[in-house]
Amino acid sequence: MKQLFLAGVAVAALLLSFGGCSRDTSHSSAVSSEESSAPVSSQPESSSDSDLTSSSQPDESEQVSTAAVKRELFTFRQNGKNYAVSYPVFLGLRNADLLNAAAKQAAMRDVEQNGYESEVDASSKQLVQINISTEYELTRQSGDFVSVLFITSYERSDASHPDRMTHSVNFDLRSGKELAVSDMLKEDEDLYEVIWEAVRDNAPPDIVSALPTESIQQKKADTSVYMTPDGVGFAIPLSYSQGDFYQIVVPYWEMKPFLQLEVDPLEEADLAVNA
Repeated sequence: MKQLFLAGVAVAALLLSFGGCSRDTSHSSAVSSEESSAPVSSQPESSSDSDLTSSSQPDESEQVSTAAVKRELFTFRQNGKNYAVSYPVFLGLRNADLLNAAAKQAAMRDVEQNGYESEVDASSKQLVQINISTEYELTRQSGDFVSVLFITSYERSDASHPDRMTHSVNFDLRSGKELAVSDMLKEDEDLYEVIWEAVRDNAPPDIVSALPTESIQQKKADTSVYMTPDGVGFAIPLSYSQGDFYQIVVPYWEMKPFLQLEVDPLEEADLAVNA
């Protein structure tokens, strides 16, 4: 009887061992599925391409919830181009659908502009390898306004160094309207002097020399403007050797003569939510 009992224990242990292996295998499969997600914008026609991911929506494993914001990740590879684009999805906010559409469109802008077609180096006739990576920062998510700053790194195998560029989304939760810079700021030559003074007081000497008032004004079309809790931010383009762009925040009290909106400094405030 004792031998039969021991034999039964051995069989049970063996079955438990097999059960543990099965759980490990399913876990490994879930991890590998996190490494790719599908296009959430224009999808190339060649959906059978071996580098093209197949699901129609980003994997839930790539959606990281933080308070009222969920991070979504778009990854894609085709024709020598690699894309990794992150953008926020806001939950439970007034006019959230309109805000999310604006944020997604801004995040995908560089992907859309560069397209999905292959590029060939003119001299070597080799396929150009391109990496496009976009990340974002929620610079303001309080009161009635949300601002998102996107930073895109664009790297090519036929270029000596990567380029970085910025663009922003500013949104009024009350009206459900995406704000253009002209909705936020008055066109006033004195504005560029105020921005230069902030650069002068905060930036290294080489940046100050590279950004006189005239240069800041000339770069206005390519400068990303965004809100923060206590001021208006500017990401001003620069050369690669100077870091591609310089960010400066001018306090609201200094920006007040140039503001088109009633925006107050906020130390702590909750996102405006649906009633």
